[in-house]
Formats: sequence, C-alpha cells, structure tokens
Amino acid sequence: MGQSGKPLLIYVESKLSEDEIESAVVKQTVERDEKVAIGAKMFHLIRIDGAAIDRYHPHWNTLGGKKLPRMVVVDSAGDRVGSVEGTISPSSVFTLMKKASAKSFKMPLDSFVKEYQKILTDVDRVEGLKQALAQRRAASTEAKSASKERFYAEEEAKIAAMEKEVLDREAALLNHLPRKGDVAKAGGA
Repeated sequence: MGQSGKPLLIYVESKLSEDEIESAVVKQTVERDEKVAIGAKMFHLIRIDGAAIDRYHPHWNTLGGKKLPRMVVVDSAGDRVGSVEGTISPSSVFTLMKKASAKSFKMPLDSFVKEYQKILTDVDRVEGLKQALAQRRAASTEAKSASKERFYAEEEAKIAAMEKEVLDREAALLNHLPRKGDVAKAGGA
C-alpha cells in the first residue's frame, strides 16, 4: 500500500474496561516480542481506536471484526491477509506478518529477523567496547601524555569505524529490501 510498497500491521485497540486484560496482554507480549518488533520494521505500523470502526466505516471490510483488541495484517497490494482478535499471541501475529511480507519482499521475514538480530548483537558489542574504553580512560592513573591520548584516540577511531560498518549494514538491510516484482537489470540490458 502506498509508494513504499510495505504491508500494513494495524493494531485496532480498545480503551474499553472490558477489554483491559486483552489490551494489557498485547502490550506485554506482542509489542515486546523480539521477532514481531524486528519484523515490524518491514511494515507500516498503524494504531486505530476500535471505537471508531463499525459496520459503516469505509474500511470495515479490512479493519472490522468481532472482538477487540485485534491485529490486522494487510499486504502491500491492500488485501487483508488476516487478523487475530481478542487474546492475541505474538506467534499468531508473526505468522500473518510472514504471509504478508512473502507477497511483498523476496527476503523471507524469518531471514530478515535473523540478519537484524546479528546487527543488534554487533551494536551491543560496539556499545560495550565504547563503555569499556571510556572506563579505562577515566580510571587511568597515568599522566595525560600525548602518546596515551593518541592511543585512546586511535582506539576510539577503530570503534567508530566498527560502529559505522554496523550502521551501514543496518541501513542496507532496511533500505534495500528486494521487493517482489523488481526487475533485475542484467548485463546492461
């Protein structure tokens, strides 16, 4: 849907007291699930107040259902892939996300999540190196010599280069997802 070609992950939320438990479950499980959160980077995320959706709503066929809260997944062509209503589990949402992304992207959602998890691990490693170097520098009892400052500057430069490489990988993964229907240009043709 739209120019980006991304599918939609729509959370039709409820603010009604009778739906309070189910809404809390969505916040504690689905929204915090690592696979769903990472996979959601391939989607446009939309929150809609379920009270505004009734049979007369122009998008009732897509957003409607019997229970609140509900998660609705729409593929990039605008077709409803499915929804999960009431008690919502992360695995059921992720299954719908996989179906929608398979219609839009050449890279399977599971592969995207694994690659992004590797990037997050590398980001954590770089942050750990930055903190360790800062602690070493702060705890250093040696006199502030030019050679010591040069050493710290070189170490910071190495870490900065590692960080740039990781961020470049992240940008490439997010911005260059091969979409289904893209025409591959071969041999200058």
